[in-house]
Amino acid sequence: MDGNPLSCVYRPQVGLSTRAAEMIRSLIITTELEGGQPLVESRLAGLLGMSRTPVREALRQLEGEGLVRIIPNKGAFVAEISVDDLYDVYELRKAFESLAVVSALPNVTDEEIEGLRLEWEHVYSGDTGALPLEIITASDSRLHGRMVSRCRNVRLKGFSDMLKSQIARYQFVAARSLSNVRVTAGEHLEIINLMKERNADGLAAALAMHIEQSQRYIVEGYFAHQGFAFS
Repeated sequence: MDGNPLSCVYRPQVGLSTRAAEMIRSLIITTELEGGQPLVESRLAGLLGMSRTPVREALRQLEGEGLVRIIPNKGAFVAEISVDDLYDVYELRKAFESLAVVSALPNVTDEEIEGLRLEWEHVYSGDTGALPLEIITASDSRLHGRMVSRCRNVRLKGFSDMLKSQIARYQFVAARSLSNVRVTAGEHLEIINLMKERNADGLAAALAMHIEQSQRYIVEGYFAHQGFAFS
């Protein structure tokens, strides 16, 4: 999950189906395409300026990532976000990210940690009301992704890749649900300080607590509007 999950920069060397998947993925993650919305191949092809074949292949790929549901004889739809799905994904995320940081910490350089600190200091001290959600989400993805990408456990990284798109979608929803950006920025700065101190146990605990808090933001800020009460 290193880098910006919302990026879909045009790259001529990338196949059309991959480009289509990048673009549709970005639209789903940023909720421009909402849960339950039909994904009509002909409309998407026109929007993306390509034929229906790469779009069809892209939708199959995104189905494997958990962002799209393909129903026989009905078509493709944006996968809906549910409370149960949120709890499932975040339970797994808390488990594997807490494991990953212990393995990754020796491999993260002081320069990388300082870069992350400066990035989140900018978020904390800036005009948070003017920060686009994409910037907050990208910073969140870079911090969490750095730890997973530096993990020595190849299988754990592979498992993380399976959930990458779903996590990115929830990260965007969490950012949109924030009532105070500085609170989450402070949580990230605490995590970064523990990285700098090479405090593996403290880092794992702080990360687990941060992921639980992110889940709470989504429940209270997103699902509450659908009549779900968090307890």
